[in-house]
Amino acid sequence: MRWVERRGGFLIQYVFVPFTLLDVCVSLGFRVAGQNIELCNEDTDCHTRTIFRSRNVSVRMIYDELMKRLNGSNDCTLYILLGLSEFLFPNQTGTGFSGLFKIVDNI
Repeated sequence: MRWVERRGGFLIQYVFVPFTLLDVCVSLGFRVAGQNIELCNEDTDCHTRTIFRSRNVSVRMIYDELMKRLNGSNDCTLYILLGLSEFLFPNQTGTGFSGLFKIVDNI
């Protein structure tokens, strides 16, 4: 099984299985009706974004910052950001979507 980013799903042997936002919401127990999540939102006016000096924040940068701040005040926020960036919404470049910063600020 492997993820095929350009098609938005998994390739299991020779069968393609689409993986949609609805699948993520249902599997996590989220509501399936409500506001859309804008992952590519360039709004940088959020606290979590100010932790990083770079415009493109990689999953590795999030992990390194989390390791530096163990038992600190932002551990939970960074841990959730790492999980969202690495497991739920990964991309081939290894960078986190900018819209995730605003989402984790509101948690």
